[in-house]
Amino acid sequence: MQSVSYLDGIPVDTSAFGAAPVSGNGHLQIGRFNLLWAEYYYGDMDDIRFYDRPLSALEVDTLFNEADPTLSISSLSVTISMSTYPNPVLDVLNVEVEGQVEELELFSANGELILTKANTTQLNMSGCAPGTYLLRVTLKNGKRIHQNVIRIESRY
Repeated sequence: MQSVSYLDGIPVDTSAFGAAPVSGNGHLQIGRFNLLWAEYYYGDMDDIRFYDRPLSALEVDTLFNEADPTLSISSLSVTISMSTYPNPVLDVLNVEVEGQVEELELFSANGELILTKANTTQLNMSGCAPGTYLLRVTLKNGKRIHQNVIRIESRY
């Protein structure tokens, strides 16, 4: 089994579980890095989650950038309008969004990053296999918008 620790959405430590993180009394020891003497994490943690499978880079990014649950609903009322066309797409996908696009990222259904383009509103998907993809649009103001995109094959 493997453990990955993230700081602000970036992996900072990877370690294999053997006998390591659980002490003789059965307690999980977070941050223990020396088996000979007790050296543990000292500080504050605001979010700890455990999964029974490795997370993809997209899942980690989505979790890190999700809204703070302590915010009020009124503070989350900002909506950004976006449209993509044609969708389904054969070759070039066009993106219309309020604001300036910093980056377009296309992910496969399993979270693998397929394409990245900066400072553009068009994405050439002709080299992608037919299927469903997730498009992530990052604006210059840091906001991110996600939308499903379907790539189809030519019938000719």
